[in-house]
Amino acid sequence: MRRFLCKLMILSAVIASLSACKPSYDVPVDTPETGTMSADTPYDLDFVQINNDILEYYGEGSMSKIFPFIKNLEIDGDNESKNITMILDVQPNVMNDAIDILITDITKQIGDEAQMQDFRLKKSDNESFGTVFDIYNYTIKVTQDSNTIYDQTIETTDGEDIPFNPSTDGDTIKESIEAEIASNNADAVQETVATKETAASETTAQAAG
Repeated sequence: MRRFLCKLMILSAVIASLSACKPSYDVPVDTPETGTMSADTPYDLDFVQINNDILEYYGEGSMSKIFPFIKNLEIDGDNESKNITMILDVQPNVMNDAIDILITDITKQIGDEAQMQDFRLKKSDNESFGTVFDIYNYTIKVTQDSNTIYDQTIETTDGEDIPFNPSTDGDTIKESIEAEIASNNADAVQETVATKETAASETTAQAAG
C-alpha cells in the first residue's frame, strides 16, 4: 500500500512538473482597423483605390453596356480639405437624362466604395448617396465635345443636397432592360407556340379533307 501511495505521489509530481513546463500561447486576434476606430478618428480615404475600383466597375460587365458613352472618368479627393471630385467626359449626342443617370450611379458608387474603406460610413440607398457626403463636399465636372455640362462644388457638409435622384441609377436601368428582354422573349415564345398550333390545325384540317 505504501509503495502504491509512493508511486502515486511521484506520478502526480511528474504531471505537475510537465504542466508547469508546458509553453502557453496567446492566440492573436485580428481585429480590423475599421472596427476599432473611435468616432473622432480622422477620415483618411484612399482615393486611388476608389478610382481604380470604379473604373473597373464601369469597364466590365453589364455596366459597360448600359453606359457605353463614357470617354473618360476620374475620381479624386482630398482628405485635408474634405472634398471629393468626379471628372467625367462623355461621347457626343448623348441625352442629358442619360448623363444625369450616369452621374447618379457614379455618385452612389463613390459612397459605397468609401463605406468599404471606413465602416463608420453608411452605403448609398434609394434615398441617400451615402454618408461620406456628410463628411466630404462634392465637386462634379462633366464635359461633352469640349463643352462643359456641369462644373460645380456642392457644399454637402453644409447641408446642400446633391441635385440628382438616388433612386434612379444604373441598377434601375439594368433591371428595366432585363425585364423588357424577358418580356420580349416571353412574347416571342408565345408567338412561336401560336404559329405552331395554327400550322398543326391547318395540317389536321387538310388531312381530314
